[in-house]
Amino acid sequence: MIRRRAAGLLVPLAGLLVLTGCATFDENDDAAVVQGTAITRQEYQDFLTLLASEPELSRLVVDDETDTVAGGDGRQWLTYLVSTTLSATYLAEAGITVTDADRQTVLDSIPEDEALRDVPELLDTVVEAQAALAARERVAAPSTSEIEQRYNESPASLGVICARHIVVATAAEADDVLVELDQGADFAGLAAERSTDPAAAENGGVLTDGGGDCIARSALGQVPELVVAADEAGVGVPTRPVESSAGWHILLQRPYDEVGEALDTLFEQQAGALLFDAYAAQADVQIDPRYGRWDSPTRAVVAL
Repeated sequence: MIRRRAAGLLVPLAGLLVLTGCATFDENDDAAVVQGTAITRQEYQDFLTLLASEPELSRLVVDDETDTVAGGDGRQWLTYLVSTTLSATYLAEAGITVTDADRQTVLDSIPEDEALRDVPELLDTVVEAQAALAARERVAAPSTSEIEQRYNESPASLGVICARHIVVATAAEADDVLVELDQGADFAGLAAERSTDPAAAENGGVLTDGGGDCIARSALGQVPELVVAADEAGVGVPTRPVESSAGWHILLQRPYDEVGEALDTLFEQQAGALLFDAYAAQADVQIDPRYGRWDSPTRAVVAL
């Protein structure tokens, strides 16, 4: 829960970001709607006002002449509110309750001399967000049979990526790779031969964070193009070429019989986090266009 001060530095929302001229949300006066739960513009303004009153903790910079904050900062903190709301709706739908014990554990982890303890409003916010992360760990993993079924239908529904990829320098090279794959070339062998990823020669282009054959969808959040391609990919079917800063990629979600054991291990370790990734990716998040738009791959409010 966010407690609000009755007075303080007001940060007018109308001046926070450049208006787009679109007023879709004006009638309901909502900054965002997350899975049917509204974050009103007043709540957003109150939150920014609270942050602005504690700049050493929040790092929020206010322009004294205009009494506004930069658009990027505004989007960052609206992302925070959307994310905490998503976390709450996820837990509610999973039947998991954030307990006082969860909150106390987080509170006990904050040093007594931490400056945050002197600002109860912000302390409440941090504790609630961290306690929700703890509660998420109580989400039960699906059975092995359910994991297999869901993976074969859509790996994105599990919040995982179990893929190989081939990355080349140009779109023309990527098209050539697709032709070879269509003609029956082995994906792993072609990755070892053609991919510019140094590890491909040894692992056949497996996308890994060093911990196994599968990674959390969120692990590729800094390369949203690959997340989108992986979300669209069917198991065993190469994707269209996708460009990133590293080159042109073709992905292949691997067959379940290659990755089933890795999936079971991953879900034993972090079921709640993985299923939250899947939930957040598919969530209905609407942002007032004056503040930006919701970008699912990066789970952030970004500029239009």
